[in-house]
Amino acid sequence: MVEAVFTGRPETELVINLNLETLNTAARLLRDGEAFASDPQVREAMAELRRTMVQKQTAAFPAMRAGYGAIKDQAVWENDMDIIVQGGGNRTIRFIAGIFAANRNIARFEESVRPVLSPMRFRRSQYEWYRGSEYTYYTLETPDDAEIGYWVGSTFTPVPAPE
Repeated sequence: MVEAVFTGRPETELVINLNLETLNTAARLLRDGEAFASDPQVREAMAELRRTMVQKQTAAFPAMRAGYGAIKDQAVWENDMDIIVQGGGNRTIRFIAGIFAANRNIARFEESVRPVLSPMRFRRSQYEWYRGSEYTYYTLETPDDAEIGYWVGSTFTPVPAPE
């Protein structure tokens, strides 16, 4: 299942959504597998799934964030907006448009995009009304790329490694 996670830079939102759903489902399997962890074969299978998930996640999340930025940047250029993903691990997303001169527009936009940005584990969303202008930013409390867990709405539930 997790082997199907695409770790290159996605060119469609469908690939991003499939990756996110696959990782969420695998995390839930790990959570549910704890009920059978007394079986050595189950324990070994869970350990292998966990190792594979960490490898896939650490490769896929930065690529998904970069791909998301490129996809959305192309989609909004007609509206005179630029979207740039930058920083270590592609953790910062910048939204640049004249509408962000007004704080109320920033707040409304952030409210609408946060449910999309958080599952991709962005750490910062930044709003500028032109390149190089003053900016407003929000810090997103998201897990590290290697942390295994699943999202229900806007809540992340970690699946800790067994002791």
